[in-house]
Parts: sequence; structure tokens; C-alpha cells
Amino acid sequence: MRKGQTVVLLALAMVVLLIVAGVALDSARLYRVRHILQNAADAGALSGAQVLAQGERTTQRAIWEATYQRVQANLTLNNVVGNIVVRAYLRNDAGTEWNITNSNSDQPPPPANRVRVEVKKAENVLFGKLLGREYTNVGAYAQAQFGLLRTLPPFSNIVPIALHREIISNAEEGDLIVAWDGFEITVLHNNNFSNYGDPSNPYSGWLNLEWIHNSDYDASENREINQSHSQANVNEWIRNGNPYRIIAGSLMGRDGDFIMGNPGIRASGLQELANKRQQLINQGQRPIFYFIVFDRYFDRNGMRNLFPSHGNFPNANYFHVIGFVGIEVTEVRWQGSDKYVKGFLVNFTRAGDILQNSGSSADDELVKGVVLIQ
Repeated sequence: MRKGQTVVLLALAMVVLLIVAGVALDSARLYRVRHILQNAADAGALSGAQVLAQGERTTQRAIWEATYQRVQANLTLNNVVGNIVVRAYLRNDAGTEWNITNSNSDQPPPPANRVRVEVKKAENVLFGKLLGREYTNVGAYAQAQFGLLRTLPPFSNIVPIALHREIISNAEEGDLIVAWDGFEITVLHNNNFSNYGDPSNPYSGWLNLEWIHNSDYDASENREINQSHSQANVNEWIRNGNPYRIIAGSLMGRDGDFIMGNPGIRASGLQELANKRQQLINQGQRPIFYFIVFDRYFDRNGMRNLFPSHGNFPNANYFHVIGFVGIEVTEVRWQGSDKYVKGFLVNFTRAGDILQNSGSSADDELVKGVVLIQ
């Protein structure tokens, strides 16, 4: 009798151990599938938000297709197929949603600045059948938001030339922009030329990327380094990018970077820009550079009034950064009497932190940032 009882107990114990082992294996596999679904949802939300950032130039269908294709590409790459449901929604800051799953060619609603993605899969539970469960639902959710790009990290393709916001606000993607060696900017828009700037109100500035004031970061990140930069500094910035990160602030605000500079653009250094442009072309890249956008500039007395606790400001002008613009440089003339940088305005979006509350009211042509927020 005792031997028989022992055999029964061992058999029951083996069944329990098999169930426990099976559930553990199922759990590990479900964890892997959920991880893959999450990566796919993240990628889909970011891809959709990049298309949404194009504003009136895109459609709900284009956003959905970009989202869905990126989700499916991630799932296929990881051999996760079958019984999968993908849904996508547009959202605004107030939380209103628009379902764009299998959507139409309508433009996205103007307040929308986010893409939310749901990815769900009915996964077969191999050992769970012993407990009466054949399938279990695995899901992942992600949300991405676009807005004006707030920060460009060091060593980006920044040209130390600032352009006035009014120029960018009046221009569109594809417009030709010419920054002259002086204080003037010319824009070719719809076959009409517009000229901006005069000696008392310059619309461009040549910047010193080694003297940057920002009241929010100066205590922890000193970038007020070199008020007397040399031509060698300028050439280095053009060749290898900005030495420090550049931070945009809100329109007409006191936040963001105030960069030392002078009206116009400096003729010296344009040859280095021409060389850098050709280098990118030789590498098979489009010669797209970031130009800094400013809304206003101050002399030293104006800076003292804005930041009375800062102390002394060197005797120069200071341009308030509110964003960045992408220009595909087509020509750099660094010799002769009329020197200039010429290029086409491009719509550009990249991953990066964004300026808060700028998503639905952003200037169309400023560089956008896209970031995961869920």
C-alpha cells in the first residue's frame, strides 16, 4: 500500500512540476513577445509622429501607413506573426483622439501633435491548455509627440549663422534663401524675390558658439568660454560642428540660449563651408546644414536689463535662439565682392527633445523634434 501511495504521490508531483515548468516557459515566451510588441509600437509611434509633423503636407492615411509599416517591419524582423491587431490614433494636448486606423486621405486635425499606437496579439499558450486556457492576449502601447526641436547636441552640422524668424515664417519648403556677406537675406518665394535687413535692423548674424548665455543652465553648464574667438575657432565649428549643445527658447521669452554675435555673416569661414559641403556630397550625403533662428537680439545694456544678476556682459550683440532650420546648401561664394551662402529650405524632423507647448502651433519650416512620451 505504501509503495502504491508513493507512486501516486510521485506521479502527482511530476504533473505539478510539469505544469509549473510549462507555465514558466510560457511566461518567458510571453515576456519576449511583449517586449517585441513594445519595440514595434515605439517605432510605429515615432514614425507616425514624424509624418504628422509635416502638417498640411500630409494626410491621415500617410500617417497610418507609416505607422503600420514600421510596426509590421519590426514584428517580421523578430518572427512575430499572426493574430495581430494594430491601431493608431491622433491626439492633442487636451487628450482628444482621432482614430486613423485604415484612415482616409483627409488632412490631420490642426491641434493634433501626437500619435498613439496599440499593438495586440492573441498568443497561443502551449502549457496553459492544461489549465483550460488556449490563448492569452499580449499588448503594448506607445505614444510619440512632435514639437519644435529644443536642443541640438554638440557636433551637429550647425553653421554659425543666425536667421531672423520673420524670414522663416514668410518662407516655405523649397524656397531659395541667400545669406549675404553683410546684413541682408534674400528669399525667392513663388518666383518673387524678397529682401530683408538694413544696418539698423539686421536679419542675420554671425555667431560665437563659444560664448552662450542661458540663465537656466549657466550654473551647471558654463558655455561663456571665449569672447574673443579666432578664425581658427570658426573654421573648426564649420568643419566639425558646434562645440556645445544649442538650446532653443520660447518666442519672445527669456529662456533658451543668448549667443554672442555680430550682424551679417563673416566672409572668412565661407571657404571652409564650401569644403564641408563638398565633403558631404563626396560621401553620398545631402549637404543639409542647420542654421539657427532668432527672434530678436540685444546689446550689452539690453542683456543687463534682462539678466541684472548675471554681472558683466562683453561688448557685443546677443541673439536669442528660438529654433533651427534645415537648409540644403547649393552654393557658397567665398571670393569676390559679393559673398554669400545659398540653399533651399527643407522640411526636417529628427529625434530629440522638444520645446513644450510648441507641437500644434509650431512654425512650419522650423526643424521638428519627435520624442516618445509613453
